[in-house]
Amino acid sequence: MSEAGHSPKKGPSKHGLAWLYFLFGLVFVAGGMYAIFYHGFLGQNNQNAYRQSTGQGIIIPPLDIIPPRNAQSIANGEALYKTCAACHGPNLEGISCPSLKDDEWLHFKEPKETALAKLINRGVGASEAIKAKSVMPPRGGLENSTQVWEVVYYLSTRNPNIIKDAPQPK
Repeated sequence: MSEAGHSPKKGPSKHGLAWLYFLFGLVFVAGGMYAIFYHGFLGQNNQNAYRQSTGQGIIIPPLDIIPPRNAQSIANGEALYKTCAACHGPNLEGISCPSLKDDEWLHFKEPKETALAKLINRGVGASEAIKAKSVMPPRGGLENSTQVWEVVYYLSTRNPNIIKDAPQPK
């Protein structure tokens, strides 16, 4: 027995327990600050954070530049169509891909210029190729959206079924 008549205390001391509470509180506050800063101020979500950590990042697409419809852009489109002619034929008749000179369209009901430009820009994937019987890479081998629009202008001069709805610059 000790001098005061009490037995020695067993278990953690009060000071050890206080340090444990301090460390727990510190981790809790640091985690809260991290969450507020990282997700609140930086606007990160789990998908964006994963993309950033794997080096994929977020790609912002370039603006879609629509050239004016004039004789020069149509002539450019005719020259650029040679890239498309390997599959769609030199006279738009369709070789291994659908014909572009008739009024039958596989991917949309009304053949509008805007719909056609979107289709060329995104391409035809394998899931759609079952219906179309062939795939087409995005932009169909063209370099940018300006060239896509020039080809669309050319196609609309060759096929009267294509509705001319492309927005024109002012």
